[in-house]
Amino acid sequence: MNYLTHTAPYARMCDPGSCEGSHASLGGGSIVVAAREAIARGDRQAALRLLRALTLSEPKEVVNLTPATAEALVATAQAEPEERGRAALETYRAAEATYLVIAEQIRQTPLEREHVAGLKALLDVRERELDKELNEHRLQGPKRGDRPQFELAMDGLK
Repeated sequence: MNYLTHTAPYARMCDPGSCEGSHASLGGGSIVVAAREAIARGDRQAALRLLRALTLSEPKEVVNLTPATAEALVATAQAEPEERGRAALETYRAAEATYLVIAEQIRQTPLEREHVAGLKALLDVRERELDKELNEHRLQGPKRGDRPQFELAMDGLK
């Protein structure tokens, strides 16, 4: 079972515009979904194409990938990921496995409205935390002399 087929029933849970950043355009699809697909399949070529597209995209689109997803994407693009890349992939896969368990539990459990409302509130808090992390990341920008991780990854993959 992979992320995309498992989450298909939940794909329409966001109203248009309510899941800002998750549906940024990249050839008509979502950058986040494309990255997750490439990582899930271990598709090096797709990861390389996506990294190239990300280096040419608007800064806002690039930042919408969480650091964990970005690092896992870079590691997927590498022929032989370094220790940090292998650790990033392991962390990413553990988070995906946890997500799948939680999603399956939600799908199979006969929840009451109050339960659903409580879960929504928890997810809202988590979404605000992610937004705050991304905004802090945007404000920090690259450190002096640093180049964006995507560009560094592309250099190493040429």
